[in-house]
Amino acid sequence: MRYAGGDSLYIPKAEHLRIRRRNEAIRKAYDAGERVKDIARRYGLTERWVYAILNAQE
Repeated sequence: MRYAGGDSLYIPKAEHLRIRRRNEAIRKAYDAGERVKDIARRYGLTERWVYAILNAQE
């Protein structure tokens, strides 16, 4: 959180944006028919975490 002219200004971290893009790519891969096991391996995640990403509402 930064302050500009006495008002607070939220500036998101790049990590948050990177994770959002990764999650979008995971959803697209799954929608294209890729197996969860393969997606998890590619992104270094567990299958359970991939399912959590797919079930999350973003």
